[in-house]
Amino acid sequence: MKKILSHLRLVASDPALTRAVQERVTVGKRKLKFEEQLSFNLEGEVQEKRVILIAMAPLHGRRFMELIASIKPKVVLDTRHAIRFDLPGTSRSYVFARFASIHAYYAKAHIPWHELRAADFMLERGPLSNRLHHEILEREEDCIMVLLPDAEHLGLFRSYLNRQLSTSSKMDWRIEEAV
Repeated sequence: MKKILSHLRLVASDPALTRAVQERVTVGKRKLKFEEQLSFNLEGEVQEKRVILIAMAPLHGRRFMELIASIKPKVVLDTRHAIRFDLPGTSRSYVFARFASIHAYYAKAHIPWHELRAADFMLERGPLSNRLHHEILEREEDCIMVLLPDAEHLGLFRSYLNRQLSTSSKMDWRIEEAV
């Protein structure tokens, strides 16, 4: 039985140009083999930035480890004043080992929660944290986990992020709260 292969063909007015382009078609840094196919996004799927907010105070250590394993964040931003992972059911070394196993970048993005009021999250008074601003708004990472001190900060921080992302993001975004 003869194998039927379908493929795309470049149509140009100059046959020499067509041959030259066909010889240089590569995927990554390797030439395409005859049997390989290129895939195209025909459904109009748009890249989306996901920001997952986690309130750390009420969270059990085992649940936190499950969230890390299921979400697999590329960046973890800790906005708490003190870095504490001594939750029941886990330890600091175990948490950082899990971050390393999924190749997550951990950064301290301290926010002075005790000095801020609700108006500071709603009015444009500059970034709450330069590190936070850089990691969420300037980088194009698509799965970012933000650790907040407790649940009362979730709503305020969500409104701040929505405002910041709507003015400066180049892609769609979704802000989630993990429980």
